[in-house]
Amino acid sequence: MSRSLAAWSAIAFVAAFVLLAIAFPHLPAELPVLRNPVTGHIAAIAPKTLFLVFRVPIMNLIHGLMALLMLSHASQFLSVDRRAGYAGLFSGLFLTVALKALSEAIEMAASAAQALAPYTGILRFATAAVVILGITISFVRAQKAKLPWLELKLPLFDKLALIGLFALYIAVVVASTQLAIRA
Repeated sequence: MSRSLAAWSAIAFVAAFVLLAIAFPHLPAELPVLRNPVTGHIAAIAPKTLFLVFRVPIMNLIHGLMALLMLSHASQFLSVDRRAGYAGLFSGLFLTVALKALSEAIEMAASAAQALAPYTGILRFATAAVVILGITISFVRAQKAKLPWLELKLPLFDKLALIGLFALYIAVVVASTQLAIRA
């Protein structure tokens, strides 16, 4: 991954947390926990807490760390084309998750400003567009590294790290739904 891509991704992750920290006191007393991604209909809400506000960027950061861990093994691919495809996939996913984190933070922060209320649909669309475009570009870049990845040999520590990150993600999702109240 290029240094500039890594830097922009890190900036987007940090900016998401900073933006939500600034917006926190101004956010509504109840926030959406579950929402239909297509219609935007809120299916469940919960009282505003630090956990509830920062859970989405934390979940995105977990995804980003998983992508970085996988990216760290690109050197195992001896073929330059396969290495580039594999690295393109996971660097693209890392950037996509970072931009998604920032986009969702902007969307949530906008809910604190009445003047921005009419734009929430556009912000939701922007988040979806970031995800769709980012995943599409990542998978196009990965064409040179088609599965199976026989070259890939993850050490036990990395396998356990991936399992731990996934378990942490599931724990955040479960804790979020436990807080939810049907809307």
